[in-house]
Amino acid sequence: WLYGGDPMLYLTSSPVFAALRAHIGTDYYEKLLNEALLDDEHTVTIHLLPSKTKGEEDRAAENARLEGALSSWTDADKQEIYALNQRLIAWQATPDSPEAMATLPQLSLSQVAKDPEKIPTREYEVDGVKVLLHELPEKGVTHLNLYFPLTDFAPDALPGLSFLTNLLGELPTRKHSVTQLKRSIRMHIGTLSYGLSTAANRNNTQECLPFLTVSASFLTEKTSQSIALIAEILNDTLFTGPESAALIGEILRQDEEEMRQALMGAGHSFAISRASAHFSAAAYAGEMTDGFSYYQWLKDFARSCDDRMPAFQAEMAAAADTIFDAGRVMLGITAEKRSEEAEGILSMLKKHSLSLPAYLSLPVDGRPAKEAILIPAGVSYAVSAGHLACQGRAYDGAMQTLSTILSFSYLWNEIRVQGGAYGCGFRGRMSGLTTFHSYRDPSPLRSEQIYDQTGRFLENFCASEEPLEKFIISSIAATEPLRSPKQMGLGADADYLNGLAWEDRQKLRHEMLSLTKEKLLSCVPVFDQMAKDNARCIVGNSDAMKDCGEEWTILTL
Repeated sequence: WLYGGDPMLYLTSSPVFAALRAHIGTDYYEKLLNEALLDDEHTVTIHLLPSKTKGEEDRAAENARLEGALSSWTDADKQEIYALNQRLIAWQATPDSPEAMATLPQLSLSQVAKDPEKIPTREYEVDGVKVLLHELPEKGVTHLNLYFPLTDFAPDALPGLSFLTNLLGELPTRKHSVTQLKRSIRMHIGTLSYGLSTAANRNNTQECLPFLTVSASFLTEKTSQSIALIAEILNDTLFTGPESAALIGEILRQDEEEMRQALMGAGHSFAISRASAHFSAAAYAGEMTDGFSYYQWLKDFARSCDDRMPAFQAEMAAAADTIFDAGRVMLGITAEKRSEEAEGILSMLKKHSLSLPAYLSLPVDGRPAKEAILIPAGVSYAVSAGHLACQGRAYDGAMQTLSTILSFSYLWNEIRVQGGAYGCGFRGRMSGLTTFHSYRDPSPLRSEQIYDQTGRFLENFCASEEPLEKFIISSIAATEPLRSPKQMGLGADADYLNGLAWEDRQKLRHEMLSLTKEKLLSCVPVFDQMAKDNARCIVGNSDAMKDCGEEWTILTL
């Protein structure tokens, strides 16, 4: 509301920039810096002093506060509070009435599309390089994804290659300093990221396809400048030299601390990765490149950084020279139409005739291991993970729907409502991996016991009159979230790399739409076997670990 002012007031910025430019060459900015930052008298310096006993001191103070409150209660107060808690426990354990549930709005299965969404994908080759083109309405934006397979690298090289992705764009190149490079990226490219991902071999849990990804989004009109910058980073990054060594050391310390904080704030993700690694080569690779093993690699490197740095720099330079080759890359493009200009990135990379292994084999042991990672935090996380191949079963619509039923009917009540955890869930994946998890859990060992009773819940659920429709519809919705064109292109690329065709997703949809409780009941033996065969991982504090038996292996940060 402009109160009669100029409607263009907040739509134009040229007068502001004209005024700022007019001050160049004067002392305006010097005075501004002094006034706003350097000479500001209204500042306070706070010193944060670390303490290894702070947690224990806080708990002791809280216990003293509680004991003080308890001593002030009369017998009548205690009886009233006890009765209140008994009523709360009874309410939490009582299912909602059919009448209350009927008030929730619901769709019917007839309103659900019979087939999943099909993402338009055109597959072709450019000079022998595979290209996946997703022609989607992106209104002048191009999304470019390069996938470099790493199946010819030794497994123990994966942590270093994962760290390599954090160095790209953060080191100088032969043409630009770090500052110049970052300025050019901001000027021409909307987003630019690097990562290491892994696709599973659906026919062999011992094999996987790790690959390094480069993902960029830019205005189509800036395609030539964008791909030139990307090619420069891939071809000309300076991994060696004193300047790069100093930057690598700084990035290493930052990454180590970020991973340490993530272990305490999202411990369930690390526990899932750790437990799943016993059953799947893809999960094993993920654990080495983004899990607890990767954190250990970062920590070990940081402790001997000075001694190892020259050899590491040479190793990364050689790895980049090997990886960024048009002879191994696959290209994914999401745009309104084919962009031969974007495909020009291929001509900017060197190209050798390569014959790479289709998959990388990793030593998956299939053991029902029990591991606990000790963290200095007041929260814990509990995970149980397995693989359907261990039970001779393939992933299907029943397992997809059970991800919803177990997460929101069984685990939600038992672990979140009654157990006090902040979150929980069960997930089955098309790769065959299955995982239970709890988030910020005060009783992780209790949660492990709840996971093992899933078969009994499923028997009771199938014997009840609760309809399946709402769970089926919710499960189908989870397979088709609202996605941007960029996300749709990435999803189609991931399906291709994982060997998933649209027909596989169509089959899964039809299985969910035709699901019955009799089919669900056939999953009971699978969950009973999971209780025996699954690997376990708890991430938590010492209080959570004290009841772990000798069969548990305790790991520390």
